[in-house]
Amino acid sequence: MKVLFFANHYKTIVFHKIAAKLIQAGHRVYWISPSHEWAEWLVRNGVERHTLLDLTDYGEEWVAKSKQELSEEDRSFIAAHEGQDLLLSNMILMDRGLVNKKPSYARAFLAVCGKRIKQFLLDHGIQTVFSERTWATELLTVKLCEKLAIANFHPQVIRIPDGRFSFFNTYTEKNFEWIRKPSSEDIRQAEQFLDYFLEASPKPRYFHLNNIVPRIRARWPIAFFQRLIRERRYRYRYDSALPTTFELVGHKFNELFNTWSIRMKDPFMMPHPETRPTRPYVLYAIHKQPEASIDVLGGACSNQLDIIRAMARSTPSTHDLYVKEHSNNIGNNSMRFYKQLLSIPGVKLISPFADSHSLFKRADLVVTVSGTIAYEAGLFGVPAVSVASMFFSPLLVDGNFNPYSDSIAELLRNQRPSLPSHADKVSFIARLLANSFEGTMSCPIEDHTCVKHDNIDLLARGFFTLLDVIEQKQPSAETRPLPLVDHSLAAPPLRVTV
Repeated sequence: MKVLFFANHYKTIVFHKIAAKLIQAGHRVYWISPSHEWAEWLVRNGVERHTLLDLTDYGEEWVAKSKQELSEEDRSFIAAHEGQDLLLSNMILMDRGLVNKKPSYARAFLAVCGKRIKQFLLDHGIQTVFSERTWATELLTVKLCEKLAIANFHPQVIRIPDGRFSFFNTYTEKNFEWIRKPSSEDIRQAEQFLDYFLEASPKPRYFHLNNIVPRIRARWPIAFFQRLIRERRYRYRYDSALPTTFELVGHKFNELFNTWSIRMKDPFMMPHPETRPTRPYVLYAIHKQPEASIDVLGGACSNQLDIIRAMARSTPSTHDLYVKEHSNNIGNNSMRFYKQLLSIPGVKLISPFADSHSLFKRADLVVTVSGTIAYEAGLFGVPAVSVASMFFSPLLVDGNFNPYSDSIAELLRNQRPSLPSHADKVSFIARLLANSFEGTMSCPIEDHTCVKHDNIDLLARGFFTLLDVIEQKQPSAETRPLPLVDHSLAAPPLRVTV
């Protein structure tokens, strides 16, 4: 089968190791890179140039187009390939890098990249695409694949159970790709895991890995000059996913200043985990931002200050609105942001170091855009809602909450009948086990264990299984058949990390 990977920063290293396994099994692998630096890295690591599309090769073309109105041909191309659920303007606003460019530049960039990507997919007869869903070029590729009937997937961690991943088949995380029906063994493992989870109340591994408070690093001066050299050498000016060196320096100093301001003024309240609150409350968990989990999955509902204001308008006076900062987000938000939150009636700003589990267990309602906290709350039987439609929506009382039109007061009155039963939770986890795979799907900057041989073998096993399923649906004469996986077999034993 002809498979394409979309390079994405350090995730490229993981994809490259998986691609090597696919090539050994007889698949043909192609690449698209929005970064010249990562395109050159791929070539240095054995990728042939004719199998690689380096989008920065066309930087001069989109820069020239950005200085004038888009041609009728470009407009027609965009109109033909954007979807009603994902229009061009939405792609730009979801992209944390492109949104800071001039609109004329962003439109020209996507028009040029879109045409080149489409031609590359057609010229090489690509059958399956694997990519992240972070940047506008990746989102546009999803829509192109849908138009061209090319299978496209986002391999992503499922968060709970830990150490597993699934393949999502749209730009959202609403639906994972169906691999097989749950077996009796899946159900047994699901019951075992749910009992363990409710007893131990563990947090996902990535939560602990990302808990880093910003501070000055001794290596920064050297890193600064190294980046200046790379910026010129690798055409960073055409890589919309990368800030300039001076933008990056400004961001680092802002993080440090914000962290210092928070320590000096401490705007947070720290509820005691053993003390019952004096008033009932609704809990909203702030997302780290910018981040695809809110910018892409949240879409139009990605301004968290506006979301919290809208929630406060519909929260009854009987309840406080607890707003908990994310422990991975320290330094991202300024004191001005926190003062704006505290000026909203009913809002209590909760420390990022407060235990989230004890908070949601005592809440009358948990609200998030797409966060794991709603998933956890649902498993514990606490009413929870998400703004984005997520794969764990069956555990929630509302998996499509609109903070601007839906009422918190109404949810508080009518939530209990919608709570999933114990059997519903077991059934959900069993389906998830049947359609997910062991392996840490991450990038080596966040978790160095993801590139270890044992983990790559686990990840590759998941990719092989998925490609087997696709080949059964779309048989190809161009690749030799792989040994088919018997999807009626029970799932391998679930590893529960304590």
